[in-house]
Amino acid sequence: MKNLLFLLTLTSFLSCQTNGHGTVPAGIHAAEVEIDVTKTETLIGQPLEKVQAACDAAEVRHRVVEVDGVGRPVTRDFLPERLNFKVKHGKVTEVTKG
Repeated sequence: MKNLLFLLTLTSFLSCQTNGHGTVPAGIHAAEVEIDVTKTETLIGQPLEKVQAACDAAEVRHRVVEVDGVGRPVTRDFLPERLNFKVKHGKVTEVTKG
């Protein structure tokens, strides 16, 4: 059920991505959408390296907590401004804060 909810959310997101100037035309891929680390929905579907570079440039704390379904060791501290990424095949699939 959780996977279905994620897929529905992802499908909804991909069908109406915005770049700050309105809806992205159908021929534009997610990798071409401008990354705004303050809007976590713009990070989904982006290559991890590109997202990490954007976070570094914006001085936003971040970490990868899962890669291809395998959890990574993480600390249990809660930092509300930190972004946590789950990655599959090199692309960000989920973003949480904490």
